[in-house]
Amino acid sequence: SELGMTTVNRCLDAAKACNVDDVCQKLRTEYVSTCIKPSTKSGLCNRSRCNKALRRFFDRVPPEYTHELLFCPCSDMACSERRRQTIVPSCSYEGEDKPSCLSQMRICKADYVC
Repeated sequence: SELGMTTVNRCLDAAKACNVDDVCQKLRTEYVSTCIKPSTKSGLCNRSRCNKALRRFFDRVPPEYTHELLFCPCSDMACSERRRQTIVPSCSYEGEDKPSCLSQMRICKADYVC
């Protein structure tokens, strides 16, 4: 019978454990709000602020919390997407528009080091 069985969601457990720890909870809330919130000027998220908040989270939070959030097993797409957004929020890498190879070449040619 399935009534006596409980499902274990290690990703949810990892998030709950982080929320109980003051530093983990504070820094996780900081990067989530920074990476989700669009800037008032462009309507896009601030990628550099998002990356700084992510770096601060992973630098300052003990591995027993970060590793559990990063490596918890998922069995469904919703869990997988939540975990992916924890590891790599789309704001941390998506820009307004993608540069073309020609624009990259112009930037490179303008930089004497490149």
